[in-house]
Amino acid sequence: MNEFDRKALMVGGTLIAAVAVGSVLFFLRGPQLGLLGVFGAVLMVLCFRYPRSGIWLFWLYLPFAGSVTYGIGSVFETRLFRNMLLARVSIDGITYAVWQLAKDALYLPALLGMLWQGSVGQNFIREHRGLAIACGLTLGSGLLTLGLVNLPQEFAGAKGTPFLMGIIGLKVLVFYIPMMLCAQFLLRTTADLDRFFRIQSILVIICCALCCVQLWLLMQGVCPGSTELPGNAALRASLRGRCFVGGALLFNPELKLIRLPGTFASPWQWGWFLIGGCFLVYAGFLRDRKFWRWVHSLAIAMLLIATSISGQRTALVLVPLIFIALMSFTIIRDRWLMLKIMSLSGMALLIVTRLSGISWQLTNLIDRWQAAPPLRFILRQSQSVFLKDLTLIGRGLGRATSAARRLGEIRLIEVFYARILYEIGIVGLIVYAGLIVTVMIVTWRVWHRLQTQRFRSLALCLWLFIAVVSLNTYYYPLAVDPIAVYYWFVVGIILNLSKLEATVQNPALSDGYRVSPEEVSSAEIPTDLRQ
Repeated sequence: MNEFDRKALMVGGTLIAAVAVGSVLFFLRGPQLGLLGVFGAVLMVLCFRYPRSGIWLFWLYLPFAGSVTYGIGSVFETRLFRNMLLARVSIDGITYAVWQLAKDALYLPALLGMLWQGSVGQNFIREHRGLAIACGLTLGSGLLTLGLVNLPQEFAGAKGTPFLMGIIGLKVLVFYIPMMLCAQFLLRTTADLDRFFRIQSILVIICCALCCVQLWLLMQGVCPGSTELPGNAALRASLRGRCFVGGALLFNPELKLIRLPGTFASPWQWGWFLIGGCFLVYAGFLRDRKFWRWVHSLAIAMLLIATSISGQRTALVLVPLIFIALMSFTIIRDRWLMLKIMSLSGMALLIVTRLSGISWQLTNLIDRWQAAPPLRFILRQSQSVFLKDLTLIGRGLGRATSAARRLGEIRLIEVFYARILYEIGIVGLIVYAGLIVTVMIVTWRVWHRLQTQRFRSLALCLWLFIAVVSLNTYYYPLAVDPIAVYYWFVVGIILNLSKLEATVQNPALSDGYRVSPEEVSSAEIPTDLRQ
């Protein structure tokens, strides 16, 4: 069979399978899910066949997944124009769940296609054996709890579906760890690395611009916000207050309450997107030159603007501090440049805060901090788990995972490592903490071995991102989008930097890794090679 026949067979088989899946879903659940099944089946096959394109598509879709889920597949009422209420779009829970998992329908086939086509998995195990063992132990710990806790709960007739809750909990725990492999597979050249940071800055600019439009629509009354919602719904983020993009939203100017979700499903996810974006955008600013450095600078400005208007207290504290820390660590020799950036950033924040009419956010932050200090909150929840729910292998995967709340009773634990302890117990906590510590040590060693200043500065920015997320225990960014994806992808980037630097210094040692001519011409010669 020649190449043309194989491609024709693949295309024909894909179309037949897609039509079959779509027809079944059409008759069982209606036309919307039927069309989604046809489109999804074709897309999954293409992602498996072309894994690089599938990973890029997953990365591009990730920031907009919440907007697509609640925009196209929304079950809530939204108002687009003043005094005009659109009809309610009613869909069932199955369709809603399919939209929630749409991004994983891009990621999983691309991951399987990558493993099928290449040897990236074997290379990773050979080069980073300790990290691979830590990942395997984490998976084993999750399976242990799933088999010995969730499964008996299912047979014992517990409320809900404990085993499915465990599957979701296991997915949250380990599903995106292979993003390390995807980063190594995707970024095989310095041109790929530059392209990644440029795409990320463009995504940040688009998402922050949409957030600004969202706030403008709320302030103009085009979206009603939370003021018309009854009871406690007017005091907390709710999907009934959704506006333009994203999901749950809180906007009640009379009570000086604002929590914007941006393009994500919840304000918390948006806040951590802003925090994670600081490191990635600034890393691109350090690597690029000329035109693209201006694009990265615009992305930095948009991050500061979005942070000042979104009402996310954690981001409001961390984003400016992160930029100051990154500048201090990377351009401390160029003090005039650092002073200019800090001055312009401060002026931009002041102007935007004044023009937006929500300068009371800083006062709200101070009042909230005094009413409920984060350290006291962390200690109280951790103490509760240690004293009342301490077990060897946990209370069950998914039992503190918000994504599993539709399948059974869950306990809300907002302290990350206390949540891990509650779900998978002492053994699981030790194993997972060992994985995180291993990640920090391995990536730090890679940074320490790098010789050229451009790669060292880049690795330092990315390692600081890993350190901030790893050491954070308030909330659980490692368990939700987008940080659950960004964290492991950044780990893969750092692990890849040694090979990319070697191609810059000596292209003959590339071993499949290629370097762009611009990088060769601008590469710095290490000190030990100048002598």
